[in-house]
Amino acid sequence: MIQNEVKNTNVVLKTSGLSKHYGSKKSLDNVSITINQGDIYGLIGKNGAGKTTFMKTCLGMVQATSGTCQILGSNDPKNLRKVGALIETPSIYGGLSAKKNLKIFSKIYGGTDADINRILNLVGLGNVGNRKAQKFSLGMRQRLGIAIALLGNPKLLILDEPINGLDPAGIKEIRDLIIYLNKEEGVTFLISSHLLDELGKIATKYGFINDGQLLEEVTAKELQTQCEKKIIIGTKDNQTAYNIISQYVNSNDITFTNGNIEIKNNDDNICQYNKILVEHGIAVNKLYNKSQSLEEYFIEKVG
Repeated sequence: MIQNEVKNTNVVLKTSGLSKHYGSKKSLDNVSITINQGDIYGLIGKNGAGKTTFMKTCLGMVQATSGTCQILGSNDPKNLRKVGALIETPSIYGGLSAKKNLKIFSKIYGGTDADINRILNLVGLGNVGNRKAQKFSLGMRQRLGIAIALLGNPKLLILDEPINGLDPAGIKEIRDLIIYLNKEEGVTFLISSHLLDELGKIATKYGFINDGQLLEEVTAKELQTQCEKKIIIGTKDNQTAYNIISQYVNSNDITFTNGNIEIKNNDDNICQYNKILVEHGIAVNKLYNKSQSLEEYFIEKVG
């Protein structure tokens, strides 16, 4: 599990032992995560796993039973002004235009008319800023919700299921917007989503949560290593087989894991390993390719 100390000035959000109990039900149970500046952090879990409760607790919408949540290295509630959020569905006034919606919310979060026009252009609503929000598609309403969350120039944007229910075009629009805000505007993200393959296209770090508990925190690079294609070999004498195969592959590409020999896959014919071992008198009883998608990895973690 990845651990970072609070003294790291790049830490945007850090929870330590965060818990929320409703009677005997533990909606959050000792959750400790770290989100660094520039992360697109994907919070992954089934319905009811505690994702929304975690986000609401970090935002102060729900009072924690125990534990702490630090924003920008501090418990000071004033730091929440540096956080924008879209939890569940966007709260917008359907009878008002996108621009008037932002105008109303700017009284709470701050922002000038110039800021409003810039944000509307940023989220791709500049040309429909005067259209009533009730005429917007679901994707456009999501973008308007994100636009509202961007008021006040937040350092961290928390999005709860931002692509849920969107068609492929809408999903791409939100995905492209998140990438742009992260790369060009320097916004750090905490995002929950059930569409794991889509989340896998943008996330730099993941937290797997189930029944209110954090199962694992892993970077995208570490997860890629876990999920990459491998050749699995099993024999009656794995140690001897490992010593033989090690002569034919890079030492960094072969491991002895869970009683099997694992080889990072390449362009080699899988049958050649069988041939090599048979020629050395080793009978092979297991030989196959293995790879995992993010979804398969998630299911393996949470059941």
